[in-house]
Amino acid sequence: MTAEERNEILEQVERYLEGRLTEAERDAFEARVAELNAYELVADQLHLHGTLSAQAGDWLNEAGDDSRGNTSSENKVVAFPNRQWWHVAVGYAAVVTVTAVSTWWLLHPAKYANTVEAPRLPIEEAKPETVAPSPVTPPVQDAPAKPVEETVAEASKKDATVARLADTRACKWGSGTLPTAQGARLAPGRLSLLEGLAAIQFDGGASLNLEGPVEIEIESAKRCRLIQGAAVAWVPERARGFQIVTNDALLTDYGTRFGVTASDGGPSEVLVLEGEVGVAHSSLPDERRLFTGDLVRYDRDRLESVVGGADEVGRGPETHVKPEDGSWTVITTAMGRGRDNYIRKTEKPNPEFGRSPLVMSKWSTARDGNRRKAYLGFDLSRVRDREITEAELALEIRPSGLGYASLVEDSYFVVYGLTDETLDDWPEHQLHWDNAPANVEEAMGLNPEQTVPLGRFDIAQGVCSGTRTIKGPELAKFLNADTNGMVTFIIIRETDEMDSMGLVHAFASKEHPTAMPPTLRLKFDKENR
Repeated sequence: MTAEERNEILEQVERYLEGRLTEAERDAFEARVAELNAYELVADQLHLHGTLSAQAGDWLNEAGDDSRGNTSSENKVVAFPNRQWWHVAVGYAAVVTVTAVSTWWLLHPAKYANTVEAPRLPIEEAKPETVAPSPVTPPVQDAPAKPVEETVAEASKKDATVARLADTRACKWGSGTLPTAQGARLAPGRLSLLEGLAAIQFDGGASLNLEGPVEIEIESAKRCRLIQGAAVAWVPERARGFQIVTNDALLTDYGTRFGVTASDGGPSEVLVLEGEVGVAHSSLPDERRLFTGDLVRYDRDRLESVVGGADEVGRGPETHVKPEDGSWTVITTAMGRGRDNYIRKTEKPNPEFGRSPLVMSKWSTARDGNRRKAYLGFDLSRVRDREITEAELALEIRPSGLGYASLVEDSYFVVYGLTDETLDDWPEHQLHWDNAPANVEEAMGLNPEQTVPLGRFDIAQGVCSGTRTIKGPELAKFLNADTNGMVTFIIIRETDEMDSMGLVHAFASKEHPTAMPPTLRLKFDKENR
């Protein structure tokens, strides 16, 4: 039985004792107990409840009037008539619990036919009869609650877990050895997150945001191994010394947060977002300390700094199977005079952008040089004389490998159409911020006299795959208005980032080796087919 299943049974026992289970829920509970063979666990809890109820009666007998002799105002809020009333209530509780235990055993006699020893208390691992109540005078004030850290530590000692899956968002999980339900306790083992965001809260105090695709192995409450992918660690003062192991280095956090990417066979990176991180590497005689803004890239043989920090960090794209297109007439940026590219603020003309397997979009007020806009060109010459009745633009989301999804919220995008046809013949391999059609140099917007908005879509935080589309009469109208057989779309992300190292969103271009390129799907008037 896993820790998660054990907790499920204990919660249902508590509801059973409190009379909060309906008949249907009780039947389902009994079926679940049978499925997990959890009869002994249930009997332990029922016996424990009866024992504690009996001890409560003894405590009241010993405490007696002393517990009511206190004259503080907070103890006068509720006055009980006399001690005999409590005796009756406690005795009743004990009788009810013992009856429940007996009933349960009568319903399931076969499970305990060979049981010789009485069930033991699960926490103390001692027989109930060996636990003798001791007279204690209740304190005037409630005892201070244990710190959360101490409580979590005690719990983890009992079930061998070292962390908790605190939060999940848009998650798709691969094969691993640990539970993936939000809130699940985690023992040492492996998690494989194919897509989405997941937050792990370690019992040592550190938290780790995983950004799919990522694979991680939890080793202890203060250490984990990042096998591949990206993660952001948040380490408060009490968790100083939290460690992340990658293929070629050991990272030790001295507060407060840092991002790390690990590549299977390629270079890894660590970026200090705030505070101080130590890096131990085979090329260094001693641990090297990094501070806010420092970035190093490393592999098995060498470790190098990126001068002046980083604009973004890199992980590299994945692949995806190209989908079928159905009955629509399809035009992609790879057909005819089609083209796709993206521009980056302050970036000099870079022919490689036009050959990139990705087109990118990002809005950043924190750093001008990180802003990006995507440009798509479609050749409509072969459908120029046909009336379009339905149209859809489809984009396949791909991981850019730049920045961290934890540092940008759910993002919203607008697709614009270029209405100034004299600008349609833009140079794919020489496109840059200063010569891009309708670009407004000092903003993330576009010239409203040369463009028209055609549709919007969103990408939830942590999502790095799937398809986004825009469609509708405005798109069809824009395409039907074309006179030169060439149309241009521009993709703008409206959502700013929370940190200058926030994620760059990307879509497959016509150069992507396996993913679907930007695609127009068109339907025409029947008379013009």
